[in-house]
Amino acid sequence: MAVAVRVSERMGEIASSDAGRIISLLEKYRFQTELPGYSNKEYVDAIMYDKKAQGPHINFVLTAGIGCVTVKKMRATDIVDIIE
Repeated sequence: MAVAVRVSERMGEIASSDAGRIISLLEKYRFQTELPGYSNKEYVDAIMYDKKAQGPHINFVLTAGIGCVTVKKMRATDIVDIIE
């Protein structure tokens, strides 16, 4: 969830203030908010294993605001590039 919020923020889908509020709430309840140190290839492989994957794309859920999401077809490699 934290990754989706950060990707959304970097893509301009959610205001930084709202992204910060969501991340703070996740941290408050001790959810993991940082990615483990895997290689880019391992992240791409994991993304492509997801049930929403279709070929080289995945239907990625972006956070557009608190309580509001959108779905965008994205390449797994583009997602990994954004989260680096």
